[in-house]
Amino acid sequence: HITYYIYRELPAELGEMHGNWSKPCLILRHLSQHEYVGWIDSDILISRDYEMIFQDEVHVYNDPCAWEFNSGFMVFKNTPKNQELLQSVIERINSIDRLDSVYVNGGDQTYFIEQVKARYPDLLASSNLLTNSHVLFQLIDSTKKMIHFMGLPIHIRRIMMDVYYQKFQEQS
Repeated sequence: HITYYIYRELPAELGEMHGNWSKPCLILRHLSQHEYVGWIDSDILISRDYEMIFQDEVHVYNDPCAWEFNSGFMVFKNTPKNQELLQSVIERINSIDRLDSVYVNGGDQTYFIEQVKARYPDLLASSNLLTNSHVLFQLIDSTKKMIHFMGLPIHIRRIMMDVYYQKFQEQS
């Protein structure tokens, strides 16, 4: 009952940008076809027995740093309000002069937080101790079902993702 859209390259119509800036465009592209659309960064591993219940209009998770939430895993319900929210993120991003790296101009997370908080001021991010957990939390509790390898240098991320991928395969 889940459809996956995997983008290994950005669609040509998005032009030259780092992949993280494409999130609102790609979420909005598929939102009208589904009740919910979630964004999952490519540096996230999910175990086979992970199950998520979709019930809120927007679902976001704490960030392990000082951000209000992490844009690496977000879920949006197909509503006019969320379509407008995503369009507003796109408009904000289109006004930026540089989109060539993850962190330039505060990264996409800055604009998602700004627009989500403007429309859902009382929204509280869910705990990332169980879902969208930073890999360091795995060292404390090895039962995590969705691990996010955010903020790691690429060469270390690849090694750690391979190790945890093998671990998830052994568990299933």
